[in-house]
Amino acid sequence: MKEQINEFVKSPNLAFSSPADIQQFQNDMLKNHIAYCKQNSAFYKKLLNELGLDVDALTLDSLSQIPPTTKADLGGANSDFYAVPPERVVDIVL
Repeated sequence: MKEQINEFVKSPNLAFSSPADIQQFQNDMLKNHIAYCKQNSAFYKKLLNELGLDVDALTLDSLSQIPPTTKADLGGANSDFYAVPPERVVDIVL
């Protein structure tokens, strides 16, 4: 995932790419992000397995197959959303 983000940051020409290339890049970033969530978040691992979604086949057009997260989801199992160890989570209050 970090490599993909670095690739995005290092791609200043992306803005001048064709719409098809930009969409492909966005789909690749989406797949990597969802795969990371599935691997590292108990909530998304369970949800994506229950939905039977193939992460490799996911695109921006099919993203609506994943339901929005609700307040009840967050309240019921907040720690299941962590995709990093709890000690890496920082609460910022402004």
